[in-house]
Amino acid sequence: MRTGTCDEDWTFDAPGPDGYAANLDLYDAEGMRWLSVRILRFDLASEVACTGTCTRTVEPDGTMVRQMSTTYDEPGAVTLGAWARHPDGRVVAVEVSNFRMSQATGVLRYTVTRPDPGITPAALRSLALAQ
Repeated sequence: MRTGTCDEDWTFDAPGPDGYAANLDLYDAEGMRWLSVRILRFDLASEVACTGTCTRTVEPDGTMVRQMSTTYDEPGAVTLGAWARHPDGRVVAVEVSNFRMSQATGVLRYTVTRPDPGITPAALRSLALAQ
């Protein structure tokens, strides 16, 4: 696996021979949001069960789309995501969160950085389905 960091706000790596991932901190007037985009090859059906609210749909071309929303113990901390398993075996996963995670003295902590993730579930779905 190759990993690179361009600065503290952007990282990328290649998880496996056919995978790519980019993680970005995006800023606007409402604060920071964390965006993750991954392109992988694996069986999405074997994924661990969703920890939040999930929906699963199948597109006319056979692409399976899973959308999720997860809330955390910290009030207001939310992750939204869309995963699309395309018929060619490619999985595109797009997730956005409105918090930073840190771990001090073994305790995982969430710090909310903006009121909401700032990207709609429909936009995440569109990104995951993009060719």
